[in-house]
Amino acid sequence: MTSSDPPPRYRWVILSIVTVTHIIAISLIWTAVSALAPEVAGELAIPATKAVFAYSLISIMFVFLMLPGGMLADHFNVRWVVGIGALIAGIGTALRWVIPTYTGLIAGSIVAGIGMSLVNPNLIKTTTEWFPSNELGFAQGVVFAGWGVGAGLAGFLSRGMLLDIVGSWENVFLVYGVATLVVAVVWLLVVRSPTAQEQPDYISLTETGSNQDKSTTSVIRDIFSKKNTYFASLLTICGFYTGVGFIGLFPTWAVSSSFSVSSTLIGGLFFLIAAGSVLFSAVSDYIVRKSVLYLTLTGQISGVLIVGFAPSRLIFVLGAVLTSLCGGGLFGMFYVLPGDLPEITPASAGTMAGVLLSIGQIGAVVGPIIGGRLLESSGIAISAIAISLPSLVGLLAIWKLNLRSDSSPTPVNSNPSGNVVNSK
Repeated sequence: MTSSDPPPRYRWVILSIVTVTHIIAISLIWTAVSALAPEVAGELAIPATKAVFAYSLISIMFVFLMLPGGMLADHFNVRWVVGIGALIAGIGTALRWVIPTYTGLIAGSIVAGIGMSLVNPNLIKTTTEWFPSNELGFAQGVVFAGWGVGAGLAGFLSRGMLLDIVGSWENVFLVYGVATLVVAVVWLLVVRSPTAQEQPDYISLTETGSNQDKSTTSVIRDIFSKKNTYFASLLTICGFYTGVGFIGLFPTWAVSSSFSVSSTLIGGLFFLIAAGSVLFSAVSDYIVRKSVLYLTLTGQISGVLIVGFAPSRLIFVLGAVLTSLCGGGLFGMFYVLPGDLPEITPASAGTMAGVLLSIGQIGAVVGPIIGGRLLESSGIAISAIAISLPSLVGLLAIWKLNLRSDSSPTPVNSNPSGNVVNSK
């Protein structure tokens, strides 16, 4: 596709399927484990912490498996890697219905975690292959918004309407497992890689396809030989540390505070995360992307501190809204990065996405632990400081980061009518 050609309309079909896959095959089946933990703990007569471990186990698996999952799609067809991964994730989710015990709960997380590790980084790769630079922010923002929507639906359906209809937590997992299998089949039938004519104009033919002619060692060596990889990884750790720390701790902060905070607000934060992802990522298509990274990281940190030191219920709520919107925007930008790092081609985007998501999970695991420990011993304010201020180092990472869209000449693309327009 040249700059005078309109982008292919099929990219919107791809974006729709990628987003739905993210909603169901990643977010819904993952966050439902946490949402259903009280029901599982009550029926199996186990501590709630043991039930929640099935949720945390998936995060731990992501640390080790996201990178191999991304590399597979860089060496083989992304259609098959994601499709098979979604099939495995669906089977793992439904396994909790087949074996409705604690062993089955853990086994389901292990199997589903393997499949989800094949899916998640390659949703980023698929979107990168189809969308031009001046639409990449919006597209990836929509994709990550799927996580917020899926998490919100998991909280609303799992212990609410769906549980009332199907009658038990294991039946809920069966429904989610079947839904994931349907998504996998649709993916295998509909998703494909772009043709040479459909590729975004900033991608040359030699940059697309797979890395079948490169060894795994050489691909990893190429990625980690670039300074940009380390700055992007540090930024991702900071964002996940504060963002996931906030998501994990906010319900407890709300209960521990002297303010009356409704459960509707707590559930609504996920939809605010989705809105922030679309809003800020789309804006990054029109202004310098690093400025959006500065804004969202600073907003996320500031929002957490506002919540921690809020003198009133209104300020407490406003801090939570700011954190959710900016955090969602920052996470959406993390999905943009693999396609906007100048040294990373679409043929390596899956591996780069795997690197960022794997390393980011370190922050996601550590943040809630540190914040939770300090909440018990020192209160909300100290807990908020602990999960926010360390992420200021991410501002240094942004300063050193080099992005293709910010350093190259103004990208030119065309609208559907064929008229050439500037994106920035």
